[in-house]
Amino acid sequence: SIQSMSKPFLYAQAVETNGFDMMHAKIGVEPSGDAFNSEKMDKDGKPFNPYINSGAITCVGLLPFGETTTRFETIREFMS
Repeated sequence: SIQSMSKPFLYAQAVETNGFDMMHAKIGVEPSGDAFNSEKMDKDGKPFNPYINSGAITCVGLLPFGETTTRFETIREFMS
């Protein structure tokens, strides 16, 4: 679906904004072995990777927003 197709772009935006080291501290880069809609975390409490739902949700939470701009507006602008 379109939601799953947006995950690589969302991760790219989060890495561009925050840097790889900060993103890697919050989200793993290992395969989970589970379906895309998994909410499992690794032993450190991090999502296994940004392509499962828990990782994508974490990516959104790490994007900046302002007083008049929502995170979703930031995402829409990046993907436009």
